Amino acid sequence: MKTLGCGISLLLLLACGESPAPPKTPPAAAPPGVKGPSPSMEARPSPAPPASQEEKPAAQRKAAEPGEKKEPVDKKGRAKSPELFKKYMAFMEGNGELFESITSDVEEKKGDAVIKPKVVKLIQNAEGARALHYRKNPDEDKELDDDFELFLFKVRSVETATWDADSSKGLLERIQRQCIVCHDKFQ
Repeated sequence: MKTLGCGISLLLLLACGESPAPPKTPPAAAPPGVKGPSPSMEARPSPAPPASQEEKPAAQRKAAEPGEKKEPVDKKGRAKSPELFKKYMAFMEGNGELFESITSDVEEKKGDAVIKPKVVKLIQNAEGARALHYRKNPDEDKELDDDFELFLFKVRSVETATWDADSSKGLLERIQRQCIVCHDKFQ
């Protein structure tokens, strides 16, 4: 009986010594229109990373974040080096963003003061991309250089034109036609 009493005493001691778990606090209310995780997802513990990730240093197992830009890769192997290709693509992506911006400016009927500086930047980017001579095949590089020369000639004439409500759509189409010629030829 003495052992039973000791066992009960021990259980009581253990039971009294533990503090109860704090009550769960409800999750903070999300802003209107934003859904939180589903209740079934909240209760799940996060899965352990695969063994291959645990062994790699943090710098090597960089996770892809949403909205993160991918680094351009020359899949066709036409560039002299990956660095030249990245620089070239940075110029071209910049021109794509400028073209989209000019398009929205034309739709909003903005004039010379807003559009011309963007056309100037578009020309500067094209000149920078041309100066790279990134193609390793000399014939392809010469052909691309000639197309840049024609592009720059046409876009400079668009730059000097007046961008107003009547002419801006036509001027934008002239830029677009020049972009399409090279894109169809070199992509």
